[in-house]
Amino acid sequence: MNTRRLTLLFVALVGACVLRTCLFAVRIEGQSMEPTFYSGDYLIMRRSWSRTPQRFEIVTAKTGSEFVTKRVIGLPGELIWMKEGVIFINGERWDEPFPVKRGVWTVKPGLIEANKFLLIGDNRDAGEHTFFVVPKENIIAHAF
Repeated sequence: MNTRRLTLLFVALVGACVLRTCLFAVRIEGQSMEPTFYSGDYLIMRRSWSRTPQRFEIVTAKTGSEFVTKRVIGLPGELIWMKEGVIFINGERWDEPFPVKRGVWTVKPGLIEANKFLLIGDNRDAGEHTFFVVPKENIIAHAF
C-alpha cells in the first residue's frame, strides 16, 4: 500500500473512533415516545459524559441490560405525581411544552432521590405504564 492510502485509512479509523465516542445511535422501539417519535425511528444522540440532564430533554439511559429513550420529567429532590396523565412537580401542575398523549395514568407522589432522574415517555395513553428513575451515571446520551 502506498503512503496516501495508509494516511486515508488512518484518518478514517481515527474519525470513526471519534464519532463512536461522541455520538450514540438509537432506534425507537414501541409506542412510548409517540407522537414525538415512532417505532422504527432512528436518532443520533450526543454522548453524556458528565453533563447534567435538563427537564424535558430526551435522553437514552441504561436500565438493567437494555437501553430506553425517554424524556426527563423529574429532577433530584423533587416531589412528583401524575393525575390522569398530568404531571405535578412540588405541588404545581406542569404544562409540558411538547405534544403528549396524556391518557389516564395516575401515579402516587414520590420523591426523586439525590443524583436520580425520572424518565417518562410522551405517550401516556399506551397500554404500558413505563417510567424509570435512573441515576445520572446511567444516562448515556441526550438528543441534539
